[in-house]
Amino acid sequence: MPQIIPIFGQPHGHLAYDSGEFKTVFLRPVMRSAKETSLEAHFVLQPA
Repeated sequence: MPQIIPIFGQPHGHLAYDSGEFKTVFLRPVMRSAKETSLEAHFVLQPA
């Protein structure tokens, strides 16, 4: 099972989407607790 490790004092995940059709999206959602094992993020893709 993946482990969320707090860095800089905040448990967080890294999410990225990169394709030639849309602008690159990079998100760093902060999680409520380092004990969480999943996260949900919503974003809108914009044409490149």
